[in-house]
Amino acid sequence: MTDDTRMTTTGLGPLAAALAKAQAQFPSISRDREVTVQTKTGGKYTFRYAPLDTILAAVRAPMSTNGLAISQLLDGPDLVTLLMHESGAIIEGRTMIPREPGANVQQLGSAITYLRRYAIQAILGIASEEGDDDGNAAAGNKVTRPRAEREAPSGPAVQASDQPDEVA
Repeated sequence: MTDDTRMTTTGLGPLAAALAKAQAQFPSISRDREVTVQTKTGGKYTFRYAPLDTILAAVRAPMSTNGLAISQLLDGPDLVTLLMHESGAIIEGRTMIPREPGANVQQLGSAITYLRRYAIQAILGIASEEGDDDGNAAAGNKVTRPRAEREAPSGPAVQASDQPDEVA
């Protein structure tokens, strides 16, 4: 896998200053999702991670306040992450999306979401509270998490079972 980062050479000063201010305002990002992974060999382990929606919720207000925006798109085999400033300055990061022969669309989606989380954290210079250890669905491991950890539907609160729920 190759990663490539490109930066505009003019106007990067305002972007760097805005990013420094935003970084000082970013809250701690908690690892609020717990999953249990069943490995291909039959073992299992549990870990916690910060999902994409948690990361985005933590960074959006400080970025907006400082004239920053982030965008991610797919370009051929790459995930492209753009950090943009209102001055027009842009930092671009590219990461090749690994594609395993015979992978289904859910495995590809899992890999893309995994890379999106890491790319955002990398381009913003932040990390979740603890080291991350997921991407297991993309690796072919069976991942489960307690139902109470799933995203609740909008509307009235719903009581959830503590039984694990499989995640693709």
